[in-house]
Amino acid sequence: MSLGNGFGAGLGQGMQFVRGIADAYRTGQQMNDARDQAAQKEALKGIASATAVESTGYTADQGKELEGLAANGYKIDFDGAQKAYVARNDAGDTKTIAMQGVTDFMGERSAGSMSREQQDSTRMLAMADVIGRTDPERSLQMRQQLTLGAHDVKRQAREMKQWQQDDEVGRIEGEQRKQFQASLIDQSGKSREATMDDHLAHSQRRIAALTQAGHLKAADQATQDLMAQSHIKIQMDTKTRQEASDKAAAGLAVGDYAPLMELYNRYVPSGYKISGIEAGQGGALQIKRTDLNGREAAPVTLKDSGEALGLLKSMASPAALYQYSQGEFQRSLRPSRETVPSGLPYGASR
Repeated sequence: MSLGNGFGAGLGQGMQFVRGIADAYRTGQQMNDARDQAAQKEALKGIASATAVESTGYTADQGKELEGLAANGYKIDFDGAQKAYVARNDAGDTKTIAMQGVTDFMGERSAGSMSREQQDSTRMLAMADVIGRTDPERSLQMRQQLTLGAHDVKRQAREMKQWQQDDEVGRIEGEQRKQFQASLIDQSGKSREATMDDHLAHSQRRIAALTQAGHLKAADQATQDLMAQSHIKIQMDTKTRQEASDKAAAGLAVGDYAPLMELYNRYVPSGYKISGIEAGQGGALQIKRTDLNGREAAPVTLKDSGEALGLLKSMASPAALYQYSQGEFQRSLRPSRETVPSGLPYGASR
C-alpha cells in the first residue's frame, strides 16, 4: 500500500471514530433530554394537581415571634386548655400566641384562607421554576406575565372600587338635592327662592350624609363650599346679629332665655339648634340641642348667666364666631367621640 493510500485509510478510520463518539453523545443527550422532559412533565403534573389544605395551627411568623420573645427573656409554656403558647417575663407581662386558621399549599403555610387567584399565582410561579431549569427564557416570560396580570387585577380592583364610590356619592348627592328642593315647597305646593340659610343647611346635610357613608374625600370637598357660605353669612349678618345679641343680653338679665335661643338658631351655623334652655341649681344654664336631623344631641352647660354673656360678647367678632361654628359643626359629625373638647368659649361644658 502506498503512503498516500495508507494515510487516506487512516484518516477515514479516524473520522468514523469521531462520528461514532458524536453519535453516542447525541444519543446520550437525547436520552437525558427525554428523562428531563419526563421529570418536568411529572413535576408540572404534580403542581397542577396540588390542593390547598385548610386547618388550624401556627405559622412561621408566629414561630419567629415566639423565638423573639424567648430571646427577650420570656418563658414559653404551652397551655393545653387554650391550645396556645403563653409567654411570661419576670415583670409579669404575658403574651398569648394562639392557633389560627392556616392553609398549607405546595409546601408553604400561610395564615387564613387562600383565594383561587392566590393559588393560581403560586402554581404559575412553581411551574416557572420547573420550566426554567431547561428553558430560562420561557420561565422569565411566565414570570413577567404573572406580574403584569397581578398589576392588572389590582388596577381593575381599584377602578371598580372607585366606580362604586362614585356611584354611591352620586346617589347621596341626588337624594340631598331632592330633599333640598322639597324643603323649598310650602304647604300650598308653591316653590320659593332659596336663601343663604337654605344653601348653608343643604351643604351641612350633604357633608353629614357623605361622612356617615364614609366618603370623606367628597365630604371634604363639600366642606369647602360650607366654609365659604358660613364666612359670607357671618359677615353679612354682623349688624342684625349684634342687635339680636343685645336683646339676648337683656333677656338674660330677667331670666328670659328665648332671645338667646333665637340668636343661636338664626346666626350660628354650627349644625346644631337649641331646643330649650333651663336654669339649674346655682344659676347654671343647661342648653338642650338637636342635630341636623332633629335628633337630641349632648346638652351644653353654662355655669351661670355671666358665662352666657361672655358667649354673646365672643359672637360680636365674626372671626371668633366663624372658628367656633366650624369647630362645632365638625364635632357634630362625630357624636360618639365625646372625649373631644367642646370648643365652647369661656369654659362651657357638655
